[in-house]
Amino acid sequence: DKTEKDIFLHVSALEESKLRILKENQKIQFDIKEDKDKLQAINLKKV
Repeated sequence: DKTEKDIFLHVSALEESKLRILKENQKIQFDIKEDKDKLQAINLKKV
């Protein structure tokens, strides 16, 4: 889905997903968690 809001990605979410780095234009799937006033990417998966 496309959203115009920024989605924060914490390095711990990368580590938990076993993805070491994200490359430019790499497609991933993730869930969004609402945390206080920001959106956070969790449960990352390579597409």
